Amino acid sequence: MSDTGEASGGSGHSLSDDSDLTVGLDSVPDAVLIADAESRRIVRVNTAAEALFECEADDLVGRRQTELHPAEDTTAYVEAFQRGLDGQRVDRLQSGDPVFVETADGERVPVEITVERITADGDDYLMGVFREVSAQLARERALEWTTSRLDTLLDALPVPVGVFDTDGVVQRWNEAAREVFGYASEEIVGQRYPLFIDDEEFPTLLDRVTDGETLQNYRTTLRADDGSRVPVTINVRPIYRGETVAGVVGTAVDLSDRYQREQQLDLLHRMARHNFRNELSVVRGWGQALQNDLQARDDVHTERPDETEDGGIDPQTATANIVAASDRLLELSEEVVSIRNAVSDRERQIRPVPIREVVSTLSAQLRSDEDVAEVDVTGRSVSGQVQQRPAEATSELFTDLFAGRDGASVHLDAETAANYTKLRLEGDTRLFRESEQTLIQQGTETALRHASGLTIARAYLTIQSVGGTVALGRGPTDVPASSLRIELPRVDT
Repeated sequence: MSDTGEASGGSGHSLSDDSDLTVGLDSVPDAVLIADAESRRIVRVNTAAEALFECEADDLVGRRQTELHPAEDTTAYVEAFQRGLDGQRVDRLQSGDPVFVETADGERVPVEITVERITADGDDYLMGVFREVSAQLARERALEWTTSRLDTLLDALPVPVGVFDTDGVVQRWNEAAREVFGYASEEIVGQRYPLFIDDEEFPTLLDRVTDGETLQNYRTTLRADDGSRVPVTINVRPIYRGETVAGVVGTAVDLSDRYQREQQLDLLHRMARHNFRNELSVVRGWGQALQNDLQARDDVHTERPDETEDGGIDPQTATANIVAASDRLLELSEEVVSIRNAVSDRERQIRPVPIREVVSTLSAQLRSDEDVAEVDVTGRSVSGQVQQRPAEATSELFTDLFAGRDGASVHLDAETAANYTKLRLEGDTRLFRESEQTLIQQGTETALRHASGLTIARAYLTIQSVGGTVALGRGPTDVPASSLRIELPRVDT
């Protein structure tokens, strides 16, 4: 142990062999060194101390405690000595390095030291017990090496991985998890896993796994640090220590891109199958009728639209209908492109817009809707900012909400959470058309109305693409699909 100061004079008090303090000292298995409390010089050692320092007792007696440790770290050992005097067990310097003693041959041996103030024969002494911890230190270093390899392996994995204790507290968090969910390791390790949207889902799953069950390809939605929703499949299994579950390890596969692509492809496929087929049928029908009329004007056409007085097809009418249908096809093609552009327009998405401004715009939009008779707007703790493009998409969702149902009464409520904003629109009548309801409620599209646009679909997919969500439910009047809930991630957190 280290000295707190240099005492002058000789070796201080001495202890006789028959002192109560020294009787039985050699039976102690750990090295024991007793020093005079005033001079800090060693006055007695046991045989275990001789073995530890690889020298005779006479080589230790009379030495100062500072001479037992590496000379270059004297200041650090003084601090450690004081901790020992305060009743702490000392095995590390303040820097975290092990505590060493130096043997007669200059070898450094790691030790754990306890210090006690004692009185014998009316004199004060300090008794230090030195326990060699070479094996323990070797195990710690092996564990550190293993842990380092494990951390390197976890960070090398391309999928998010988390390790938790049986209470759900995060123990390890890899780099892929940070990239997908936004939480840095230092932010989340030591905290209870915060990503589940449903407060009851995580403890329920944790109980199942700690009971020994393995979860495979469990599909759910998590909320990232920025407030966005991330659809995932998770695989979780217990970690055993012997026969006891000591923790759990889980991986998550981010389905955001896949889910978005599935939605887009499903929507575009149905649109192409229905709308394009309808419009092409118009073109084909009028073109065939015009061709038949030109080839045989004396044929009888019982189902020709817009016939001339002599029973023939008016070429101008047929041509106008063909051109109109062709124009609608071009518009539909442009809308398909606009959906992809809207979803991938990252520059406009990240441009911030104050939430209060969004609420004000939506309120003005509702009040200008001829189908709306009464508008009530409330806001609780409305602050922060959201991305511009999904904010614009929200405004697009509010277009043609009531589809001709005059006299609607609506209530718009906005609330800011820690990392996202919640908007809720409550009406006394059904919102959206049937096909648009299906898109929002199920994430898929039914057969679209003839020549219908894709404004609602584009807005829905845009909000989904940034991790937001759109949902329909029953409102206060218990009317199906009369409540619209939108969540937009904040960009100021």
